[in-house]
Amino acid sequence: MITLLIVILVLVAWLMISKNRRQENVTVATHGNALASQYCGSCHLFPEPQLLDKKTWRDGVLPNMAMRLGMRMPGQDPFKGMDTVEIGLVRSLNVYPEQHLISQGEWQQIEDYYTTRTQRTTATASRNSHPIRPATIPGATYLYRGHPVT
Repeated sequence: MITLLIVILVLVAWLMISKNRRQENVTVATHGNALASQYCGSCHLFPEPQLLDKKTWRDGVLPNMAMRLGMRMPGQDPFKGMDTVEIGLVRSLNVYPEQHLISQGEWQQIEDYYTTRTQRTTATASRNSHPIRPATIPGATYLYRGHPVT
């Protein structure tokens, strides 16, 4: 009888923990999706997490996007590798703002959204994806945040 009671209690505890984890995953997905749509979609089309593999999001895209929202890790230089003319243009367009445009908590939710919602590996992503190329329309003026880029 006592063994049965212990088994029931363990089962109930496991079900409660499992339910809480599912709710947390839904919360991350819902808030992360909304924040990514708001912040990422304000400069370009909203990218679905499945577009890239986890490593590319974590090590490439997300650190670069963080800098574009004013978030930098110590020692991180967004202007590294640029010449002085390019640095001047990038600064004038405020591509890498000095002030945070998003809170650390909101950024963490976006990171979690992208790194937990993709199941693809690098091999799968590269095999199924097409390279992104800039549009080339003769005589067109390209804009970045409303500023012409020549």
